[in-house]
Amino acid sequence: MVLLGKKMKKNRQWAGAYHEYDRGLVFAILAIIIFGLIELLSASGVVAYAKFGDAYYYFKHQLFGLSLGVIAFLYLARTDYHYWRKYALGFLIFSIVLLLLVFIPGISANYGKARSWINIFGYSLQPSEFVKLSFLIYLAAWLENRKANLEDFSQGIGPFIVILGLIAGLMILQPDIGTLSIVAIISLLVYFVGGGSIKHIIFILLFSLLAFSLMAQIKPYQMNRFKCLIEPESYKQDICYQVK
Repeated sequence: MVLLGKKMKKNRQWAGAYHEYDRGLVFAILAIIIFGLIELLSASGVVAYAKFGDAYYYFKHQLFGLSLGVIAFLYLARTDYHYWRKYALGFLIFSIVLLLLVFIPGISANYGKARSWINIFGYSLQPSEFVKLSFLIYLAAWLENRKANLEDFSQGIGPFIVILGLIAGLMILQPDIGTLSIVAIISLLVYFVGGGSIKHIIFILLFSLLAFSLMAQIKPYQMNRFKCLIEPESYKQDICYQVK
């Protein structure tokens, strides 16, 4: 009877994973994907033809990545998200290992001054993109376990700053400030929704603003990104090449 009860409970849990899907969310994702592919083809066609003699070179590579994403989407959509909670610590370790790989010669791939990519079996991957998901899964599980103690510095904001600081430090060394900004903002939102104090979040935001100001003084090109966004016509082509 005990075994039967456990089996019935497990079946009820997994049955919840097969609920009706959110049509609005799925259609929004499809629209973003289609729009992105059109933009990619428009922006890369001439460059792809000049470099590889095939105007669809980058487009076809993106379709390969999209096919893998669709397979992962179909699998994960039918999996109860609570299932991943027990792998939360492994996800954190996985995130750190991925970020460390970009500093290993023979695996890392440098594009300009950034070391944000790795080469695996001839394909380039950006580890920080995986970190967006794997780190946040760990963070969600961590917050669930400590919800009652988040007001305590040693149990709440302290460990949170250490964990986020470790991830942030590895991204800054690459440097990949853009992805770091996304990860940091989402992490703060998750921390707030998980019961974190708004005072702690304001403290982190002020500290981050100070840190960014210091980095902008050390590496002026980061501040140039913002200047180019506001006044692209006022700066040289080589500084604002991304916007132009």
